[in-house]
This record gives sequence, structure tokens and C-alpha cells, in this order.
Amino acid sequence: MKNIARIFILLTAVVALTACNKEKEIEAKVQQNERVRDITYTVGGQTTTVHLKTEAEWDALLDRFCDYAQGGDTVTFHNIHTTASQQTKETVNFSTTDREEMKRWMAQMEDEGKTVTVNYDPNTHTWHGEAYTTAQQPQTQRPCYTGVLVSISDEYWWGYGEPPYPFWALKINEDTTILTSKRTNTPFTIGDEVYQKGDTVTICGYVYAMYNYDYTQINYYFSSSPREDRLWRPYAVYFNESNEGLLMITVDDDNHKLYCTSTHNDITWQGSLGGGVFSYAEIGMEDNLGNPIIIVYNDATQAPGVRFSIEHRSNGAIILHDLDGTNMPNNGTPGQLWLNVSFTSCWRTWVCDTMGFNIVIHYDAMPLIKYPPHGYSSSPFYANCTTPFEIGLFSGYFERYGSSITYEATEHSIMLNELDDDITVIGEPDGCLDNYVFHMIERPY
Repeated sequence: MKNIARIFILLTAVVALTACNKEKEIEAKVQQNERVRDITYTVGGQTTTVHLKTEAEWDALLDRFCDYAQGGDTVTFHNIHTTASQQTKETVNFSTTDREEMKRWMAQMEDEGKTVTVNYDPNTHTWHGEAYTTAQQPQTQRPCYTGVLVSISDEYWWGYGEPPYPFWALKINEDTTILTSKRTNTPFTIGDEVYQKGDTVTICGYVYAMYNYDYTQINYYFSSSPREDRLWRPYAVYFNESNEGLLMITVDDDNHKLYCTSTHNDITWQGSLGGGVFSYAEIGMEDNLGNPIIIVYNDATQAPGVRFSIEHRSNGAIILHDLDGTNMPNNGTPGQLWLNVSFTSCWRTWVCDTMGFNIVIHYDAMPLIKYPPHGYSSSPFYANCTTPFEIGLFSGYFERYGSSITYEATEHSIMLNELDDDITVIGEPDGCLDNYVFHMIERPY
């Protein structure tokens, strides 16, 4: 599946419905041939019953079920007024990437008197449903996928050369193909049934995702058991370099954090989104161009948050639009800043957050011959004492038990130890801290 890195995921607002149970009202509505529902559903171990009088309320509840599933919960529901004559013994599995199609299927299963279980696979953006009679418990919670049987070479997935035989894979749509562990030198079978290339096949199992060797796309694989490890994906690193200086931002979208190095001298800008650590919040609003708005907060100061809107470009770059007049660096167009994108496969990011100093280091982890090992650091203006770290470009290298950096502007050198994911200053540190410990934000391999 193609994947475009984004800074944030917009949260969906959900309208709450009031729960009640009025038997007399139900009886009256049934006599008028108007469909009423009392739906009992379980999410996150909590069971709720809601009384629905209109189709609009039912549609809103189905939307909420999709939201719950998309948020990582498993949803189970049924109509408590379902009669035995409505039930069938068949268990039905269903998968789709279309939200409206999932809602229609859930409504149909409820109409047939079934209990429905719904979950969502964020790796493939697919809803999965299982419907069964109320008296029957589901035999399996494994999601099922339907697609066309194809063969995929190792080279396509790994980049290590052509294998003796490709793997069988299930092509769900033009964007999504799931690899199996079976080679094409043996027939693809499910039970006693043998399938050929091009056949439509349904495979039940868990799917996990991994980036390929150069982090340019996500690949999907079947597994017989669920995998709890999260998909490792490199955090996006955005940067802008102009005559006025360089701004580099590592975006931790898991924790809504921005780790920044900046060589700009403008103190106003530094406080808004310069060197240091910043937090951002999504507010569910857009600017007049339809771009989502976030509020950025400086983690080390008590300054009010600053609003930026984010315009995403097709090449992965973003444009920050200044909505509060924070005097951002002007690289051609007043009030906006173009940021190109890289990934932590190329850049390592460390932060020293002792006493809120929030000193950030970006280091080129994959230098080319014509670009020797180098990086940037920011000693924020609000660190009101001397530190051994400067603002600007440095050269050097990072290796276990013997790293060094030398700043280009002053030729000031610092010796460091790199141990696991941390780096520390060797010897007696200069400045106001007894020890400077930098924690790696994300290991790039």
C-alpha cells in the first residue's frame, strides 16, 4: 500500500447517543410498522445499550462503530429484540476498505438477526466483520481477505536479487498485495482445494507490515498469529535551508513532539519553532485553503502556542503557513516556509532534556563521499547558562566509545561516548550541568 508521511492524523468528532429502554414505545412503534432498535454493543470491555427510533440514529451509530474500530477497538453488537426465527446458523466473514460498504454490511447482518463483531486493520486500511447467531460464539477472530492469487518475487519485496521461486501473494486491490510464506514451486492449497494463479481466493489470517530495505514503501505479510510489535516506520525529518540559515525538524507523530535544530538568529522565531523541543496539538480546524491547523508549543517556555497550517505537497514536502505573524524566516514568500522531507534512515536525532535545556542534535547517519560526516545542533536561547554545545554546523563522527564533533564556526571540539541509544560528554563537561546525556529519538535501522 502506498503511504505518504503526514505530521498528524485528524481526529474525528463523534456524536453521543442517549441510551434508554422503553418497552411501551417499542410496542407502539412496531404497531405503526416503524423500525425501532435497542442495540447492545461492547467496546473495550464496556457494554452499552442504546434505544434508536430513527434510521438516522442507526446510521450515526454504525458510523460510531467504524470510528471505534478505526481507533483500535473491537466492537461487538446485536439487537436485543431479535427473534429466533430471524436467525440463521451461517457465520459470515466480510472485509472491505470502503467505510460505507462496511456500514451497509453491518446493517444487513443486524437485519438478519446476527451478532456482529467488527475490527479494523490500520496497516491495510481494511474493516473486517464476522456475523453469527446470537446463541453462537464466533469460531475465530482472524480477519479474512479476498483477492486474486498472484506471484511476487523476492527482488520486488527485499531488493536482494531474484530468488529461485517467487512467493504466492494475495492482491487485494491496485495498492495492496499481501505476501504469503508459500513458494510457487508448490501448489497453493486451502484444505483440499488447489488454487491457480489468477483465481479469486479468501485467506484468513493476521497481516503485519514492514518497510522495505530503503524505507520507500510498506509491504504486507500474512501471519498465523497476531503480532504485537508496532510497525516501525522512520519518523519524517523536514528541513529548510536558505541564505538565512537552516531549520530541521524531526516529527514524532506518536507523541506529538517536534525536535528542532535551527541556525536562525531571530529570537522571536526561535521561540515559535526554532531550536529545541516543541509539542503540537491538532485542533480539528482548517485555514481558508482547506489546510489543517495545528498549535505549536515551546516545551521550555510558558509562551502561548502559535498556530500554523500545514499544506502537504505531492513530493512529500510541506509548507508551514504562519497564521499568527511570528516573523518566520522568509525564503521567498512572506508568511510561509517550505520544508523538504527526509527520514531518520538518513538522520539521527538526539535530545538532552535535562533541566528543560532541550538541546537537540541532528547527525547525518549516511554521509556521501563528497559530504563528510556532519550534523547540526541547537543550544536554545532560553538555556540561560553556558553549554559545550553551539548553534550551527559541525563535522565529526559518532561511534561507540569514541565520538567527536567539531563546530565549523569556532573549531570548538567535544568528545563523546555513544552507548546504546545515548551519548554523553567525555571528561569534565563545560557549562552549568554536571553531565550532558542525549537520548536518541529513534534508531534509524
